[in-house]
Amino acid sequence: MDGTLLDSELLKALAWKQTLEEYGINGGDEFYRRNLGNTSIEIANRALKAFSFLASPEEISSKKEENYLKLLKKGTEPINSTVSFLKLMAREKTKIGLASSESKNTIIEQLKFAGVFDFFEIIVSGKNEVERNKPDP
Repeated sequence: MDGTLLDSELLKALAWKQTLEEYGINGGDEFYRRNLGNTSIEIANRALKAFSFLASPEEISSKKEENYLKLLKKGTEPINSTVSFLKLMAREKTKIGLASSESKNTIIEQLKFAGVFDFFEIIVSGKNEVERNKPDP
């Protein structure tokens, strides 16, 4: 959904910066940018290897998600062309589904923030609902 529905990559970079700073590590935003396209768990695993600190990938990922949702509530911009397209599809009664590697909670918050949550008939979270998430869904 990043870059498609919401212009949220900056927020994710800031969330990684804040999260890794909690462990005394600077440059989390740049680290995230170098690892863009991977799941939060994979980025957390890479951070543990790169910076050698004590935490679990799940703990780091969870903290990042909390930080991201706080930043999301402060605001980012929905991508108007996508929102317009979804509204058109909803008016046409087209069934719309969404699959994302994010957690279900994050997906729902992003869709609500963009004002399009009610347009989706089904939402699938790669993090919570499938056996294999990115990069091998």
